Amino acid sequence: MTKLNLHRGLCLLLLFVCANLIAYRGLNEPDEGRYTEIAREMLVTGDYLVPRIKGVPHFAKPPLVYWSIAASMAIFGVNEFGARFPGFLAAMIVLFLTMDLVRRFGGSRVARWFAVCALMTTVEFFALSQIVTTDMILCAFVVVAMWSRCRALESDSSRTVWNLVFWMALGGGMLTKGPIILMVVFVGLLTACFFERSWRVLRGMGWLWGLPGALALALPWFLILIDQDPDLLDFFIGDEIAARLQSGRGRAQPFVYFFVVLPLVLLPWTFSIIPIGRSLFSRRHKALPLLFGWVLGPFLIFSMSSSKLWTYMLPLIPPAIVILALGFDDLDERRRRTQTRIAWIMGVVLVSFVLVAENRATILGHNASFRELCLALPREEWRGQAITDSLDPATAPPRFSQTAGTKIATYRFRFHAASFYLFGDRPQFVPPYGNGSLWEWQSKQDSDRFGTLSDLLIELRNPEELVLLTKKKHVSELEQELGRRLRVIAEVGKGKRMFVALSNR
Repeated sequence: MTKLNLHRGLCLLLLFVCANLIAYRGLNEPDEGRYTEIAREMLVTGDYLVPRIKGVPHFAKPPLVYWSIAASMAIFGVNEFGARFPGFLAAMIVLFLTMDLVRRFGGSRVARWFAVCALMTTVEFFALSQIVTTDMILCAFVVVAMWSRCRALESDSSRTVWNLVFWMALGGGMLTKGPIILMVVFVGLLTACFFERSWRVLRGMGWLWGLPGALALALPWFLILIDQDPDLLDFFIGDEIAARLQSGRGRAQPFVYFFVVLPLVLLPWTFSIIPIGRSLFSRRHKALPLLFGWVLGPFLIFSMSSSKLWTYMLPLIPPAIVILALGFDDLDERRRRTQTRIAWIMGVVLVSFVLVAENRATILGHNASFRELCLALPREEWRGQAITDSLDPATAPPRFSQTAGTKIATYRFRFHAASFYLFGDRPQFVPPYGNGSLWEWQSKQDSDRFGTLSDLLIELRNPEELVLLTKKKHVSELEQELGRRLRVIAEVGKGKRMFVALSNR
C-alpha cells in the first residue's frame, strides 16, 4: 500500500470514528451542557437576540456559536449530533484549508494528506473536534482568514474577493468569541512582516472598507443589547476583556504556562516539528515567515495575558502542522516511514482512549454519565418551568408550569443538559434549587432567595410528586432536613460521581 493510501485510510478511519462519537456520546458538563442548553432555549422560544440558560440572560459569549447549534438542531433534531455538528463541520473546514495551504506552499500530494493525518492526530485538535465549544469555530475563522490572505497575495485579479473573505472571517470570529481573533490574525501578520522585513502581507487588504465591514458584521448584536441595557457596556469591556487580561477571571496562570501546554497539545508531533521543519529554515522556504509568525506572535501575546486555558492554543496548531508537512517532503524514505507509523499509532491510541473512556461514561476528565441518569428515569411526561423573558432570580422561587406531567428539578447539581434530554423542543427547563446550580445567579443581589433549600422542602412536602436529580452525597442532607426518607428511582455512576433521582412519593 502506498504512503498516500495509508494516509487516506487513516483519515477516513478517524473521520468515521469521530462522526459516530459526536452522535452517540452524552453531553459533557458543564461546558457542552451550557452551550447546548442556551442554543436549545433560543430554538424553542424563537428569541435569537438574548442568550439564556434556564431563562436567565447569559452574555459571556457572543451568539454565533449558539445560532449555529440552534440551526443544526433545527435540521438534525435536539440530539447530540445536532449539538456537535457545527464544531465538527468547523474542524472539517480547518482540515481542508490546512491541506490546501500545504498545496499552495508547494507540498506534494503525500505531504498534503500527511498534514491532514497529523492535524487529526494532535491531542487538542482531535479532542475539540468532538466537543461543543467556541474554540473550534474560532479556529476555523482564523484559518479562513489566513488562507484567504494567502490567496489574495497570490493573485492581483481576484484580490478583492479574497480580501472580502478575509474581513468576513474576522467579523464571524468576533461574533464567535469577541475581539480575540483580531489579536491572533493581526499579531500573526505583523510578526510575519518582521521576519520578512517587509510590509507586503499587510498591503492591499482594503483597510478602508474591510475593517468597517467586519465591524458592521460583528457589532450590531452588541450595540442592540447595550441600547437595551447600558450596563452591558461595562460588562463587555470591563468584565469580559479588561478583567480577563489583567486578573484572568479564575484562569490566571504564570507566563510560562503555554511554554508547557503547546508542546503537550501538539503531541505526538512535538518532537518532529523542529527537526523536520529545520529544512525549511535551511532553504528559506517562502512560507516560513507567515507560518512562523502565525505561531510565534499570538503565542507570546497569549503568554502575556493573565487569562490562560489550554484551548487557546488551538488556532496555532494548523500552521505548525503545515510546517511539519512541508518538511515531510524533504525526508528520506526511512524517516517518512517513521512519521507514517507515528500517525497510525497515535490514531489507534486516540480512538482506543475515547472508546474506553466512553465505556466508563467519562471523556477527557468530564463525566458524561449525566445522560444515563435521564435515560434511567421512568418514561413519562415531565413538567418543569416555562422559559420566559421575565425571569429574575431574585424575585421568586421556581414556578412549575401548569401543563400535565410529573414535576422534576435538580438540587445542588450543575446539570445544564437535563432540560435538553427531558424537554427537547418544548419551551421548559428543569428548575434548579440550591447554591452552585447556575453561576449567573451568584452575582445577583438577594439571589439566595431563589431556589433555596427551604423552597425545595416546601415542594417535597407537597402531596404532588416531585422527582429530584442530585448527587448521591446530598441525599442524607435532604432526608435529614425533610425528616423522612426519599425513594431512589434511578442511580448511575460510582464513587464521587454517583448521581441519583429521588421521588417524594
